[in-house]
Amino acid sequence: MPREFLQRRYHRGLLKAGHCYGPFMNPAHNIVLNTVWYDTMFPAEEEYSEVAMICSRTLVSTACRSLLGLVAYLRACFPTVSRQQAIRYLLLAEVNLQRAIEMAGQEGHAMKDKFDRGIGFKAAATAAHHPDRDALVNFYLSAFFGPLPLKACGSFDVQLLSLMLSQEPSTSPHCSFETVPVLTEGASRLLSNIKQDFEAEQNFICSKVNAALKKYTQRTKGPEYDLHVICGLNPYVIKSGVSPLHYGDSSCKIRYKSKYSHVNFLASPRGSHSSDTVIPTLFFAECCNDNDITDEPLCWPIMGHPGRCFHCEYEGVKVVHPESQKYHGRDIDFEEMACKSHSNGIVNEDLVSSGESVTYSVGISQEDCIYFDFRRDVKCANFLNAHARMLEQRHCF
Repeated sequence: MPREFLQRRYHRGLLKAGHCYGPFMNPAHNIVLNTVWYDTMFPAEEEYSEVAMICSRTLVSTACRSLLGLVAYLRACFPTVSRQQAIRYLLLAEVNLQRAIEMAGQEGHAMKDKFDRGIGFKAAATAAHHPDRDALVNFYLSAFFGPLPLKACGSFDVQLLSLMLSQEPSTSPHCSFETVPVLTEGASRLLSNIKQDFEAEQNFICSKVNAALKKYTQRTKGPEYDLHVICGLNPYVIKSGVSPLHYGDSSCKIRYKSKYSHVNFLASPRGSHSSDTVIPTLFFAECCNDNDITDEPLCWPIMGHPGRCFHCEYEGVKVVHPESQKYHGRDIDFEEMACKSHSNGIVNEDLVSSGESVTYSVGISQEDCIYFDFRRDVKCANFLNAHARMLEQRHCF
């Protein structure tokens, strides 16, 4: 998706409904379609400022919901397919749902009687916690009469797609007529603090990333790069202290004494970001979190097999690391953990369970509230009101 469209408008739709199931065999095309459809059918009540950073935890949650949706579609189609089998088929099919269905049939699984695409899409949207399941399924069934093959569609013209979708019959919410609770004074203050914290973190990380890109150009003597979007962030690399709220009331949270951040971002050679033919490059950067330290943040393009990072795996953050470059969390922590001599007493089981608890969480988080819509977001409103009450009881407000 072109940078200007993602940063100015579609970041909200991507995080709320950018799932990879849909009428296309290509999951990336489904993500774009679902993102643009949601933004067009359910536009934001307020104008959001241009963003350069997509919330990492919300993006991971969206990806998890997508996977749950794909698995649910397969299992609705084949009652004898287990969750593990469904994931295996999707992995072998490279997340091509039609191919996964063919594989399941070839291995002897019988399709459910009277199964149709509507049943599958409804199961997928339900499992994925789509904000308006019924409206989405009705759109799929009315606009597309079967799976669209990979060769039938190239890159999307996002503006044209939005124009076409805007001419669809107006969509009213189907999923619930539940009234969105009014935010309490404390919840409104918490929401404001969450948004301010996100903006401050975005500005800080953007400055580090732009400095790293400048250094990369000097080091390689190559072209200058423009930031497309920051798509992965772990600000808690090498830390000590008590776990904080990521965003929220600054008087209550106790920040980790984190030394570094690990960042993934997409960037393109300067002047090429509006071209449909130039694919942005995925970079990794490690930068210092201390404003008082004048460091030279370094970044590298991701090539080959990704490396591992103890800190990012423990936090459940999906940051892709370079295969051969040096960064904190690559070697020593794993060696200490294997020898059961890690300074925090962490063993492999702790690493796996901690990461999974974040990765597979599909509940509401503070980051989700950045795009709070007072007309539709019942769960976000309940979360904010409950969280504000808890903070007030702890005398944090």
